Amino acid sequence: MDFLPHLLYNDIGSEKTPIIISNQKDNKNQSNFILISSFLDDTVFLDLFEKTFYIFSPINQSIIENVKNNWNKYQKIGFHEKLLKKDNDGKWKEYSDFII
Repeated sequence: MDFLPHLLYNDIGSEKTPIIISNQKDNKNQSNFILISSFLDDTVFLDLFEKTFYIFSPINQSIIENVKNNWNKYQKIGFHEKLLKKDNDGKWKEYSDFII
């Protein structure tokens, strides 16, 4: 795995780094992509980005149910997600419906 240069939101120079780790709704570095790990219903903010990535780890059933509910919420507010999941060979496969 390669290292991806990043800074925290409040770090000096974070507006110039390609990746900011943050819990703020601020596109400080004018990024084209956002990676989120929980439901964010601010469509005005999400529309600032070319692509939104929602990541999760299916470690237990309650997390899977929460993510499935969020998947449905995103569908209702007009986001058309793709689910990408690694298959047994380690290759990413795309699904049109939420399948874990």
